[in-house]
Amino acid sequence: MSGTGVDAESVTPGSAESETGSAGGAVSGAESSGETASENRAPGVPDPAVLAARRAKRPLWTVVVLLLAGAAALWGAAELTWVPGGTGVARTGAQEVTSLVPVAALSVAAIAAAVALAGWVRVLLGVPVACAGAAVAAAATMTDGPLAGRGLALVGAVLVIAAGVVLFARGRAMPWLLRGHRTPGAAKRVVDPERAFWDALERGDDPTLGRD
Repeated sequence: MSGTGVDAESVTPGSAESETGSAGGAVSGAESSGETASENRAPGVPDPAVLAARRAKRPLWTVVVLLLAGAAALWGAAELTWVPGGTGVARTGAQEVTSLVPVAALSVAAIAAAVALAGWVRVLLGVPVACAGAAVAAAATMTDGPLAGRGLALVGAVLVIAAGVVLFARGRAMPWLLRGHRTPGAAKRVVDPERAFWDALERGDDPTLGRD
């Protein structure tokens, strides 16, 4: 009885509270370390969300590359001499196939439109782009000229047609790049409170200062 009484008296309220606080701190520390471990990813292991975003953007960048390459090929074909000037006046590809330069300009404009537009509008954009490329291909095939000039025009036309087909088939699935765009002032106003709290702790500042 006396031993039991001594043991009960030796456990003071302050020591009990300190033990409870230390146990709670250990639990909270374990939870925070678990959350930190779940957030921190091993080096070299990509984030699945980042990979998904990159895969969604691939068709759009494919369209941009196809249109740029197609425009360059069409402009190159337009600058080549298709009819030598030995027997008369020399004529370039732009003079023999008048649609080369307009379709090249259309391809460049379609790049900006593909980036700025979204949804069904982007899908519909693929129709005139593909039709314009097909018109150039038909004109280059039916026009007499050097093999280099006609070949370059056909390559450019095929690239433009391919870009139009990708836009028509995958336009709705492509991300709208302007959706998350904000002005610098608006971006500064949008602050994640939790992120700001941890940033302040990392800097060694007291995140509770300045709060009501």
